[in-house]
Amino acid sequence: KYEDAMQLYQKALEMKLKTYEPEDWSMTFTYEKMGQVLQLQGENEEAIDRLEQALASVRKNLGEKHPRIAMVYNSIAKVWAQQGDEDAAMDLLRKAVMMHLGYSHELYRPLENHADLAKIYITMAD
Repeated sequence: KYEDAMQLYQKALEMKLKTYEPEDWSMTFTYEKMGQVLQLQGENEEAIDRLEQALASVRKNLGEKHPRIAMVYNSIAKVWAQQGDEDAAMDLLRKAVMMHLGYSHELYRPLENHADLAKIYITMAD
């Protein structure tokens, strides 16, 4: 079903690109979801590319310190951990946690980042 999801996201992306610039805020969700599906398919390099597009969109539209960046960092860190680069994943998750500490809105889930850090530590211990 991942292929079906990717086809729909790709179609949505193509439609949006007819109206919006590649770094428009409205593109962020599509890039991020495509990256997550690509990660689930094991297409890590492509996943990173899409997630970096999401990150560029957030930075351009919301600024460098917006907590949404931490959420994208979390997604990128998951891909790095899946690739076996736990150190890079932990560094990025730490940045995400530090960004979350400045925000209390429920949308910005610091506990998810802490749980992801714990998973990486467990992986490293194995």
